[in-house]
Amino acid sequence: MEAKISAPVILSTSATTPLSVSVAGNVEGIVSQRTALTSYASPFGLPEEAFLSIFNRENIENEFATLFPDCKLPSFFLQVAAISGKKAMFEAIDSAKLIDGGKLEPADFRLVLSSTKGEVDALPDKAITLYESAQSLADILGLTKNPLIVSNACVSGVSAIGLAADLITSGEETYPLLIVGADILSAFIVSGFQSFKALSEERCRPYDAERKGLNLGEASAAMVIAPSEILDRQSIAGKWIITGVSNHNDANHISGPSRTAEGSLRVLSDLQSEGSCLPDVISTHGTATLYNDEMESIAISRAELTDIPVSSLKGTFGHTLGAAGILESVLTLKALEQETILPTSGFSSQGTSHHLNLSPEPRRVENPRSFWKIMSGFGGSNAGVAFERIADIDTRLGNPKGYSFAYKVVAEAEIRDSADNRNVNELYKKVFKSPYPKFHKMDSVCKSALLAVEKLDLPASSEPNENIDIIAFTATGCLETDLKYTSTLQPDNFFPSPAIFVYTLPNILCGETAIRHKIMGESSLYAVKDESDPDMESITRVWAAKNPGRKLIRIFADAVSPEKFRAKAQLIANNL
Repeated sequence: MEAKISAPVILSTSATTPLSVSVAGNVEGIVSQRTALTSYASPFGLPEEAFLSIFNRENIENEFATLFPDCKLPSFFLQVAAISGKKAMFEAIDSAKLIDGGKLEPADFRLVLSSTKGEVDALPDKAITLYESAQSLADILGLTKNPLIVSNACVSGVSAIGLAADLITSGEETYPLLIVGADILSAFIVSGFQSFKALSEERCRPYDAERKGLNLGEASAAMVIAPSEILDRQSIAGKWIITGVSNHNDANHISGPSRTAEGSLRVLSDLQSEGSCLPDVISTHGTATLYNDEMESIAISRAELTDIPVSSLKGTFGHTLGAAGILESVLTLKALEQETILPTSGFSSQGTSHHLNLSPEPRRVENPRSFWKIMSGFGGSNAGVAFERIADIDTRLGNPKGYSFAYKVVAEAEIRDSADNRNVNELYKKVFKSPYPKFHKMDSVCKSALLAVEKLDLPASSEPNENIDIIAFTATGCLETDLKYTSTLQPDNFFPSPAIFVYTLPNILCGETAIRHKIMGESSLYAVKDESDPDMESITRVWAAKNPGRKLIRIFADAVSPEKFRAKAQLIANNL
């Protein structure tokens, strides 16, 4: 297959947080040292206090009603996501001109949704899949194209931006993509992080010597990315484009980062090789947890980037989960247009073993050209995106060029419940040739995925596998574990467990696969309608377009109980 390379141009952005419902208002609030975080004695009826950033529900309902006067009030998650989505979409419609002289219309846009848990707050009364949430959001926004959904734990937002950029540069998408990141808080989410003892009882302090953990926050943010080839030159000049995308699993632990920062270092190295220039600032994850901040300092030091200014926004908004990567990219971008590097609120004195160029105050930078956004998260995920501001698209890219790729399935395996396989646990001894005790700790969807991959009979290796990537798809996600965890939150039966909560993240099946087979390439998870969803092939084509000579483990896995499960794994070779 051959395709023309088109640059992903950022046409518009939006940001909706408890601090402000506009991008400009949020940037001004950060620069003025305001914070959306406050202490709650018993948030969502939970017995422990927490420092959180939470929307005023009435204000959001009023904002939604103003933007969608003819729409029946949907779930709170959809309200928050739709507000950002509509603002970004209509800014792009108002400002962009097409090369043929026309204007964009809502029907031109395709939704890419980034969320960790979507409408999980509806449980136990109603189970709503991420695909169903994305379809509802698309309907509210008047979008008719099939939505894409990224659920890659903390790196979801950055992964969604990366997917959109790759869809455009591969030629798979030739019209604008509306990327929306959103998550809201609930007893489910807050108690889960409390069970890990990860939350600070005071405002978080990224990278600080006295940091005590993270805060959580609600937010939505959006950006519209369009192919340069459909835009006239006036719509491109002075815009930001995406010049580098990277994703690596560190194959270390499903809930803890590599102590030597292997995944994050690989991301930074990729951005160095793909981007045209060093960044004016690196917008980091900076959660204020002991291990995350230390790991990022090691990665930046090993990449020899310690002189580059670093900024974390968690002290202003907390960790906004699936919105974080998009929100923090949008606000960093807008601040740099004002020649400002955003401060790391809460930071006072260096608390990591390796030096980082941090400041609790905003800093000035002349004529900024570039920034990087990096994130890390559960499941061993690490991701990054490089942004560059350009004066002229032709100067930056030169003439469009073509490329080709061809891939094929070289091995595949499938498991599913049947009269012979009545329980996923019964297949363990049939499939695994040697003991793997960790298997018994997993939920059914992870077990199903691992069993299918095990049947591919991959070569054993004691060394990290750098040449294989993992892309997984699911329709039902972690419904079994979501219900199990919800049952632990009853007032008379309150025992939230971190061992259960971690498996409520769908991308953990990628992490377990990466750990089992020492895979340190890409690992990404997408929610789809069902196992026949055409986007599974579309995303595979995007992977193939940028990864000549590599191999891919493609997984579809669904399991709602040990007795109802299915998984298919394929080993795909590209240009071999």
